[in-house]
Amino acid sequence: MVRYSLDPENPTKSCKSRGSNLRVHFKNTRETAQAIKGMHIRKATKYLKDVTLKKQCVPFRRYNGGVGRCAQGLDVDSLVIEHIQVNKAPKMRRRTYRAHGRINPYMSSPCHIEMILTEKEQIVPKPEEEVAQKKKPALASRLRTGLRLSTSVSLPSVAVWFSSLDPHVLLWIFKKFLEPYIYPLISPVVSRIWPKKAVQESNGKNIGKVDCKGADTNGLPTKGATEISDKKKD
Repeated sequence: MVRYSLDPENPTKSCKSRGSNLRVHFKNTRETAQAIKGMHIRKATKYLKDVTLKKQCVPFRRYNGGVGRCAQGLDVDSLVIEHIQVNKAPKMRRRTYRAHGRINPYMSSPCHIEMILTEKEQIVPKPEEEVAQKKKPALASRLRTGLRLSTSVSLPSVAVWFSSLDPHVLLWIFKKFLEPYIYPLISPVVSRIWPKKAVQESNGKNIGKVDCKGADTNGLPTKGATEISDKKKD
């Protein structure tokens, strides 16, 4: 007879039972035994039945590594068996007695089973009318030199790019592309300040290239020009 680890104080009022080499997990069984320790026999029986029905749970207090405790929020009605696999497990040895004193092996062939269930994706119809997304306005649509600026380009980066160019290139860009747009804006102001220069612009002459005898490069009449005009009047 196997010795118990604890003897009851009153053997006449107690009963005991024991199982050896049971094919159950040690950690799960240990936590279950600690949960029902001290309970009334009726209450413990009801508690274990509720555990099997998943109405109550067994708290894992010591061997709690990797214990699932939270519901995954899966819809059981839409679960599909995506993966299932069966592998061989180590055979468990027993013996059977034959005639003439022989003993043959009587081995069991257990297996490992793994399974993965996944919620099946539902096919959702595409909406007929999609809300058009508003495009963010670009800083500059494009420059005529072929440089295209996207919305990610910032003003400081453009300024740095212009500062890195050669002065001759900047002058060429100004005369080629910006001059036709700037001069129509400043021509009314120029006509009020320098009327002679405005007349030259209307005749199609280049600004700044004025007869040196009559005016300076800014279009203003020089002292010599006024004297010549006075002599012609006389």
